[in-house]
Amino acid sequence: MSRRRKLVERFLRQPPDVAYDDVETLLRMFGWFPARTSGSHVTFIKEGEHPIGVPKHRGRRVKGKYVRVIVERLRLDELDLDEL
Repeated sequence: MSRRRKLVERFLRQPPDVAYDDVETLLRMFGWFPARTSGSHVTFIKEGEHPIGVPKHRGRRVKGKYVRVIVERLRLDELDLDEL
């Protein structure tokens, strides 16, 4: 099983929180890149999409409500996991 698939499956379980590094890794895998850091938030951008803001509090964990937003924005629930 690929690292990408494991990460997607973890996000689909919508845990109460995840590590910021996992959020950044997942977003980069799907073509999103950090554009700027404003205070404690990092804004990720992708051409043709609205930006996604993610809090980064000294490398701590990202809350579940942001995980849900990422799952929706990346349409992870619509992916065929066998293709990852």
